[in-house]
Amino acid sequence: MPMKLHKLLRDSAITFRNHRGVWEFVKVHKLWQGILEYRWLSKFLILAGVLMSLQLLSFFIKLITSAGQDSGVLSASSGLFTNIWEEASSLFAIGGMKYVVLILLEVVIFHFSRRTLEVMTGDSVDHSFKAFLRAQVRMIGISIYSFIMESLMSIVVSIGLSMLLLGTVKPVAVLLIQCYYLGFAIVDNYNEVYGMSLKQSARLTKEYWGVAIVTGIFVYVLMLVPVAGTVAGPIAGAVAATITMHQLTQGGTSIEWVFEER
Repeated sequence: MPMKLHKLLRDSAITFRNHRGVWEFVKVHKLWQGILEYRWLSKFLILAGVLMSLQLLSFFIKLITSAGQDSGVLSASSGLFTNIWEEASSLFAIGGMKYVVLILLEVVIFHFSRRTLEVMTGDSVDHSFKAFLRAQVRMIGISIYSFIMESLMSIVVSIGLSMLLLGTVKPVAVLLIQCYYLGFAIVDNYNEVYGMSLKQSARLTKEYWGVAIVTGIFVYVLMLVPVAGTVAGPIAGAVAATITMHQLTQGGTSIEWVFEER
């Protein structure tokens, strides 16, 4: 257990440090170059992602406002199952919108993740339009998986904490769950380059879950900043997560175990 805690703290600290220096890295290596090669599709998806993020922000504000007006939503003292149902419905809606934004902005995540990996390894990485389309389909699958897992885990944890009369810590616990799966969807772009299936990608990310949580926190916060934050969040997450995963796995030399059958 102490070793796992040490690893979590180490991975989280490295990820946090890389997020702090992400914009300097982007600037120095001019990672934006080539993104316009995706032509009209990239512009359409980014615009759609920005518009969807405004809906996400609006819903998030309404959720916070209603929670402040009705403390019963976060309390287990009365109407336990009614409150859990209300919370689950809200989490389901906000989670769904969050992943729709992520799907629409996959072109940004894909490009910056692969350009970052090229800088880190010195090797050419396929970022053709055909490769992007494969990544786009994969992001849809990853988002569905993350959305389902996030929703189920959030409900289970909410029920457990409510029954233990620990309702005050539910928002933090649920937020960490959301950030983990949001971060996983970003980290998967790194894992995909090495040919991992969804199951294998999930196994590797669980080994470095501090990376996923910290990445998810940064992306989540930035996505709530209207317009600019919608694009900045995925860029920061893609670059920082790729740098961190490369550093922690030594460019892929220590991930062979992921492909072993259990």
